[in-house]
Amino acid sequence: MIRDNLPAREDDVRRRKGEFEVKAFLIKRYGAISDIEQAEIDYPAIGHDEVLVRVKSAAINPADIKVITGKNGGKFIHSGKSPICIGFDFCGVIKETGVEVSGFAQGDDVFGFLPYSTKTTQGSFADYVVVKSDTVARKPSSITYTETATVATTASTALQALVNIGGIKPGQKILVNGASGGVGSIAVQIGKSYDTEVWGTCSESNLDYIKSIGADHALNYRRTSLIDLTKKFDIILDAVANSSYGECSGILAPKGVYITLLPTLRLVTGKMRSIFSARKCALCVVQPKTADLAKIARMIDEKVIATSVADTYPIDKLAKALEKFLAGGVRGKIGVLIEE
Repeated sequence: MIRDNLPAREDDVRRRKGEFEVKAFLIKRYGAISDIEQAEIDYPAIGHDEVLVRVKSAAINPADIKVITGKNGGKFIHSGKSPICIGFDFCGVIKETGVEVSGFAQGDDVFGFLPYSTKTTQGSFADYVVVKSDTVARKPSSITYTETATVATTASTALQALVNIGGIKPGQKILVNGASGGVGSIAVQIGKSYDTEVWGTCSESNLDYIKSIGADHALNYRRTSLIDLTKKFDIILDAVANSSYGECSGILAPKGVYITLLPTLRLVTGKMRSIFSARKCALCVVQPKTADLAKIARMIDEKVIATSVADTYPIDKLAKALEKFLAGGVRGKIGVLIEE
């Protein structure tokens, strides 16, 4: 393990000699949650424009299950080279900065998530991660490390979908399909912060919950089909990716946009259909960006959006945390405590 109190120069020498290792959770091949194990891996090397973050907390994401199983796109969001380290979201403390890094210093509390890319070989269920300095932001001061870790991916996704892709504006009508989930619940709150009329779908047990976070209209998806709605929406965010542009085009406003989070054949079909229409079909592939994360931190500190942590597990109970997530019915996110 790395000893944090080592001088930076001595630390560099030891790293080059390969004397340092860190603990991380990983799989040796695609499989099941029961296949994950904790092992020691090489100490991450730090580039000129990167920072070394001592991870305090991480969070469970649907992407973690996809990477573990190699299914549902899991082979396209992380390196398939064994060993496959798992985890994306993180919040922690900067321990070292590259020589070209500005704006951050040792001791800063930061948060972010690893890129969803086949180039990603690290995992956040680990002692340390090394990331580009333009992919992290300072932690919100009003919430804990664990609460912060749980919003890194979800809030970035909701923000980039609604603002960057959807071009959200006051007075619009937006529909969030899957409004009680991690992305959906943040999307509802962002939608209200832009003074839009927010509609959300969820299970009957979550109707009151999505109203409590700002939804103007809450729909039980088992009783109300999207195609039966008569309203026209400027933005439809399919946070659970179980609908399609074809199914939703009839309830899109003349210049409305349908946004999904999962690349499927229906997405390709939708994009082709939207070529000759003012209505658009789009895919949101979330990217870690300092500007977006900093905006999210401000929104949290200003009480514009709130986190929802369903449960927190210590890192040695990671398998149980993943199993709970996989069982479904979790309202909010599951945090993983890595260091007290």
